[in-house]
Amino acid sequence: MAKPFLLALGLSLALVPLCRLLATRMGRVAHPREDRWHRQPVALLGGVAIGLSLFTGAAVFGLGSQVPVLHGCALLMFLTGLIDDLVNLKPSTKLIVQIALGIGAAVLRLPAELGPFGHASTACSRWSGWSA
Repeated sequence: MAKPFLLALGLSLALVPLCRLLATRMGRVAHPREDRWHRQPVALLGGVAIGLSLFTGAAVFGLGSQVPVLHGCALLMFLTGLIDDLVNLKPSTKLIVQIALGIGAAVLRLPAELGPFGHASTACSRWSGWSA
């Protein structure tokens, strides 16, 4: 699994500065506000570089077909982030999407070993009556 990681890392290192430059030129920056921690404008669209790196690595090495639910949820979360960068979604909207995707992954039976708690997800799924 080192090759997909190294490809994604290399792409990220190359694409993040390009996306930052593009966002700055397009005026897609988060301006400082009192409820934010940053004191200077921060470029948006960094998720584009990370998403492109992830999906390119998955496509090149055929990983998308191994865990389609995970990649489908990742794609929908990527699109949510992109829409947020372009039109500024409310935090509650983003939270609802994240919850829905988590529930969707559970309902579509994302393999337990890929869950956020590793093998603890297996115990939880057995306790709840769902088999992983």
